Amino acid sequence: MRQQRSRTADRRTCQAEGAYDPANAIRGVDTLIKSVETDGIARNANVYAELGSTWRFVMRDPTTAAHLLGKLLKHIGEDNVLWGTDSIWYGSPQDQIQAFRSFPIAPALIEAHGYSELTPSLKQKVFGLNGARVYGVLTAASLPARADELAQTSDQSGLASPSSPGLAVNAS
Repeated sequence: MRQQRSRTADRRTCQAEGAYDPANAIRGVDTLIKSVETDGIARNANVYAELGSTWRFVMRDPTTAAHLLGKLLKHIGEDNVLWGTDSIWYGSPQDQIQAFRSFPIAPALIEAHGYSELTPSLKQKVFGLNGARVYGVLTAASLPARADELAQTSDQSGLASPSSPGLAVNAS
C-alpha cells in the first residue's frame, strides 16, 4: 500500500516527507534512519537528531512536520532529538518555538505509523532536557537526584555554592 505524502515539498529535496519506507530510504531523514538500522544502532543510543533549520522548513506543513518528528522520535529515540533553530541565519526563532509548542501529531498518523504523541513532557525533552543531559547541565528535573551532593556543598543560605562540582556543567 502506498503511503500518502504531503503536497508541500521539502525545500532541499523537492520531495515531501512521508512515512518511513526502508525499501525507498534514499533521502533526508529516511537515509539517517536506514543507516542507523543497518549499523544496528539502538534507539536512544549514540546518534542524535538536532532539528536546526529542518523544523523551520517543515513547520508550515503539518503532515510533513508530523512525519519528520514522528520518524525521528520513533527511530532515533525520544531522548535523542534535540531542539535547534539555526537562528544565526534566520533571526529570531520565536515563530519556530511557538509552532513547536502548539504542534500536535494527528491521531491518525500516530495510529497508522506508531508515532509518539507530542505531550508537554516530550516537548520539554526536545526543547532542552535532552540537550541538558548530553552536556551535563543540571536542570530542575535532575536536582532531586542530586540533592545529597548539593546539600554537602551548600552554604548557609541553603543554595549550592558557585564552586560546587557539576552545578552548572557536570564534567564527569
